[in-house]
Amino acid sequence: MDVEARRFIDDYMKKASKEHFRHEFSKFDCSTLPKMSDKELAEWQAKHPTNSPQYVIALQEWNRRATARQTKWMKFSAILASVTTITGIIIGTILQEYRERDRKPQAIEVICKTPIAPTAPNPEEIKTQKKTESQQTRRQPDVETKQ
Repeated sequence: MDVEARRFIDDYMKKASKEHFRHEFSKFDCSTLPKMSDKELAEWQAKHPTNSPQYVIALQEWNRRATARQTKWMKFSAILASVTTITGIIIGTILQEYRERDRKPQAIEVICKTPIAPTAPNPEEIKTQKKTESQQTRRQPDVETKQ
């Protein structure tokens, strides 16, 4: 067969198939795509060439389904995160209350046992304290040894 004849036949077939797909596309109702199962949509998409409008619409339907699935899981994750956060807050508050109840008596005992800090002494008081301390160290009692 001649090369030109082959090109002519190929071009004619492409045009004819394009016209066929365009005619089929004009009759096609796009509302049937969401009703198809994944398997049916894949079969329908496989019947059409990649440059046809049906193929592009099938790709858009796949993207819509993927987005719907992702949105569903994102919604579930958001609800789960909210419930977990609220549960953590409630548990933390309850544990804090129990901890404060246990600490209050101990805190009161500690406060009662701690001495009150004295005010700064006068310089005269410091001198008298030093004198008494030095006198006490000089007067150490004799230690009796046992025989």
